[in-house]
Amino acid sequence: MDPLNYCTHAIEDYGYVAPGMARNGWPISAQAVVAATQLMHRAVKFNLPPGGNVLDINTLDESYVDLLVLPYPVVALEFPAMESDEEPSIELPEDVHATTRDIILLFETSLGRQHHPGVAPEAKRGITIWPQHYNDETREWAPSYATVTLDFDKISITVAPPEEAIDEYVRATELLQLQLGGQTRKRGYAIGRVQYWPALPELCDLVEERVGTVQAQAYFRASLSTAMNAALAFLLFINAANTGTKTLTPPEKLNKRRAERKKPPFYEAHILEFRRHDEDEEGAARGPMGTRESPRQHLRRSHLRRLKSGKAVVVKDAIVGNPRRGHIDKTYRISNGPH
Repeated sequence: MDPLNYCTHAIEDYGYVAPGMARNGWPISAQAVVAATQLMHRAVKFNLPPGGNVLDINTLDESYVDLLVLPYPVVALEFPAMESDEEPSIELPEDVHATTRDIILLFETSLGRQHHPGVAPEAKRGITIWPQHYNDETREWAPSYATVTLDFDKISITVAPPEEAIDEYVRATELLQLQLGGQTRKRGYAIGRVQYWPALPELCDLVEERVGTVQAQAYFRASLSTAMNAALAFLLFINAANTGTKTLTPPEKLNKRRAERKKPPFYEAHILEFRRHDEDEEGAARGPMGTRESPRQHLRRSHLRRLKSGKAVVVKDAIVGNPRRGHIDKTYRISNGPH
């Protein structure tokens, strides 16, 4: 298996994206793109399966918060997007196009602000999530206009609310104010237990002018939801007791040729894998497989299980249930994010 090398190609693209933004009169956004370049360069890269979903997090609660720890100060999750036939639930800006490749930057919030204070709010123990997307229309990479930050000093983490509760979260939205350049302007908003932040403020303003503040906030929230779910699933998976990584190393000769042409290198990448772990010895009982009382046969996605010892382990994907009672064919779809 070869590394995806998404970060390398994004770094190449950002070499001319940032100057272009500066020429367009968007200096803060241009600085943010430079910061994204620096973060991708120093990030430890992980290649994930399509959609970035390594774990089903729909049934999790706050008992797993101890696993939401970055393994490195900066991480880049690279993965191909999962195809979806579903129409977006909200009206998207005209310049947003389909994506087939994604990068999610995960970094310590304080470290990200050292590169550029505008990429995230202040949070001493925060983790910031910043998607980068490949635009199939323009054939270039571009950062998401907004980031989302989890501040562990101020909030507790829970799974995103069900769809029917979203309206209440929107009504509870609090616009945060920040003094910038002598003028008070909107610089982010909190919904539920996470904080959204305009990393590319001039472009965020353009979206607001085009579709209105409420619709713009809904757009940013929806576009970041897939990235946040993938990021949380990654942290839970890699910090489980029965998981590890395998390293993918690029050819030295190829990187030597790239260096001669003054191009960024292809980076070492890692893939996630399971390690052997005897659940029975830890006291976790396996569920029934195909008994008369079992439900119809279906795919059970990878999920976390807390053992009696207190350790958390990942349970692999499996076909469970009684085939004699029928088969449930589930298709999991991931909506594409912003560009």
